[in-house]
Amino acid sequence: MSIFVIWLLFVPVYSHTPVPISRHDSLKQPVRELLNQYAQLSNRLDNKNQETQIREILKLFANPRVQVFNDLETEPASTELSVVGYFEKLLQLYPEGLKHSFTWNTLHLGKPVYDFGERYTVRAEVVKVLQSMPDQSMPPKVIKLAFDIGFYLRDGIPVDLKIMEISHSLSGDQWIHFSAAPMMTRFTNRPVSEDERMTLLWGVGYQSQIDFNQFFSEQWGVSAGLGYGSYQGGVVLDHFDAFLGMDPHFTDVHIITRLHYLALPVSLIFRSSWKGKFNLLAGVGLSGNIRLYETNYSSAKSDPGGNIYEFVYSEYDWVNQLSRIGLDIHASGGVGYQIGAHWMISLEISVNQGLFGLEHQREPNYSNLKYTGQFNPLFGEPDYTTRLFGWSTGVGISYRLLKD
Repeated sequence: MSIFVIWLLFVPVYSHTPVPISRHDSLKQPVRELLNQYAQLSNRLDNKNQETQIREILKLFANPRVQVFNDLETEPASTELSVVGYFEKLLQLYPEGLKHSFTWNTLHLGKPVYDFGERYTVRAEVVKVLQSMPDQSMPPKVIKLAFDIGFYLRDGIPVDLKIMEISHSLSGDQWIHFSAAPMMTRFTNRPVSEDERMTLLWGVGYQSQIDFNQFFSEQWGVSAGLGYGSYQGGVVLDHFDAFLGMDPHFTDVHIITRLHYLALPVSLIFRSSWKGKFNLLAGVGLSGNIRLYETNYSSAKSDPGGNIYEFVYSEYDWVNQLSRIGLDIHASGGVGYQIGAHWMISLEISVNQGLFGLEHQREPNYSNLKYTGQFNPLFGEPDYTTRLFGWSTGVGISYRLLKD
């Protein structure tokens, strides 16, 4: 259910109105001509013809408030400017103008979609090369841009093409992502949770993880990584029953287990369209777990003395009852804040649920012995298995690897 909610929150909704045009046959050439005009007019701009040339450039845009990605600065205060603001900033930094050119073999058109009335839109992704004049200091910059272009159809022919937005295209890019978070964890077992004499305990664990993220579109990608974490949980039993006629007179019995794992997660990941500095993030996937080591602690209160005794249950080979390898399903969501073109910090929430039981052996006489302290009642139920569960809130940092 939680995965479905994440899907509804983060997946964009598109119109299913059919578009009576092929994205390649009659649209690619007009788009290329529009972008070529944009480059040529931009190349003629300098501080001597500013007003006239900006007016000519504005004719290529839907309106003067269209947002343009700020590729003029390495660490801009704002990643997006209005068209007018962009070219004013250009002349402020480079009074002699800049040379714009496109690498046409990188031009890719998305699927045209219906907008409203008789207007349609298409996204064109292309690599732009930005160079300064010889007497200016900016080194050549190569960046992949996404042009959202509106157009009308007349007798099946696209006409009146206008640029509606220019954003930084991140389709096909690669990221290294590191995250760390404390976790609230527990072991889940329905018969134990329904037993009036037992109480399942929450514990504090943690997880850290490094992932390689490969995006195959602006929004969707896959992730694989390596992580390390721990789960802690336990059970409280009201008192030990007598065993073989011997009553230890122990009450308030705590049996706490911590398991340390190496995690191998794979995920399908989603992000927002990177408009502005804030981004919505989500992911869902599977994680193979390899248990590295474990600790166990138990304590009880003596009755009637009230003294606390440690290590009060007698199972010596409890580790051998547990499986070494497990499999979890996980889902995550968060908000990221972009710092420049290559860095992002994020606040993330994740949920992990074990798919299989932890133990691989059962205690045939479980119902008679589960209160006696001969073994941990979490592990040994013949008809149910104990599984891991945890949720966390933590921070992450990402670095973009792929250059435009």
